[in-house]
Amino acid sequence: MKNRKVRYVEMRKEIFNSVSELADLGYQKRTWLDPDGATSRGEYFDFDQIFHILFDDTNGLAKNPSSTVGIYLYDQIEADAFSILISAIEVLLNRFGPFGTVEQFLSAPEWSSVVLNAQVVLDAMKRNN
Repeated sequence: MKNRKVRYVEMRKEIFNSVSELADLGYQKRTWLDPDGATSRGEYFDFDQIFHILFDDTNGLAKNPSSTVGIYLYDQIEADAFSILISAIEVLLNRFGPFGTVEQFLSAPEWSSVVLNAQVVLDAMKRNN
């Protein structure tokens, strides 16, 4: 058994939860496009929070995922998967800017790449948990 540690376990959980939402198109449509309905079903909606966690709150994750191995990520496999996911997200951020709407992001053809790459990251993180 490998002895794996990360410095910030709670932030890793936040990252994991954010990636889980990015990997689930059904959840996105159900909660992000209908936040009032999501709240009534007891589901949490916060599209912006995902981007804050991945780009703002995790020093270095979006800029250099490899630098966060041992901090938030367990290994280079996770870091490589994150690099691809971040690149897919940045395509949309460059297109819509930081104030793009949920509807713009989800309706963009490139969004499917975000979902697919989030699934890859999620699988890598699950293997390590």
